[in-house]
Amino acid sequence: MDILENLPLLLEYCPVGSLHLHLSSLRFSYVYSHINDDGNIIDFDEHRMHQQWIEACQTKGRAPGIRLEMMRKMTSTWLLIRYAQMVARGMEHKSLRYIMHRDLTARNVLVAEYNVLKIFNFGLAKHVAACYVMSSTQIILPVRWMPPEAILSRIFSEKSVVWSFGILLWDISLLASNPFD
Repeated sequence: MDILENLPLLLEYCPVGSLHLHLSSLRFSYVYSHINDDGNIIDFDEHRMHQQWIEACQTKGRAPGIRLEMMRKMTSTWLLIRYAQMVARGMEHKSLRYIMHRDLTARNVLVAEYNVLKIFNFGLAKHVAACYVMSSTQIILPVRWMPPEAILSRIFSEKSVVWSFGILLWDISLLASNPFD
C-alpha cells in the first residue's frame, strides 16, 4: 500500500465554524468599542462596557438583563482587531513558505476554541516564488475578493493576496455584511 495514495488528513475540530458565520452571528449583537474619540485603542474597562450595554439596551427598549447575557451578546473591537492580526500572521506564515492562498475569505477561516482563527481551504493555493498565471478558465474564482487586475489578466501575486486580506478586513469590520454589491 502506497502511503501517498491513502494519505490521511487530520483536522482540528472548530466548533464555532467559519469566521463568516461567526461574524454574521455577531452582527445583531452589541459591540464594545475599545476606540476613543481620537481613534486610539484604549484598555478594556468593564465598567465602560457595562455602561455601553445599558445604553444599547435602552436604545432598543430592552431591560439590560444579567451580566452573563451581556458577555454573550457583546463583542469588542479588540477581538475584531485580534482576528485581523491572526489572519495576517497566518498569511505571513504561508508567504514565507511561498504558498499563495488565492481564496482568502471569511468563509475560509475557521474559528477554533478560545476564538483562535485557522486559515483553511487551500484548494486554489499554489506553491510559487513570484507571480502565477492561471491558465485554466474552468476554475470558479472568488471574484469579490480579487483585485481587478487578477480578474482581467488571471495573474496572481502577493499583491493579490494583500487585496483579498483588505476585503477580509472589511468583512471583519462590518461583521460579514456585504461590503459591496
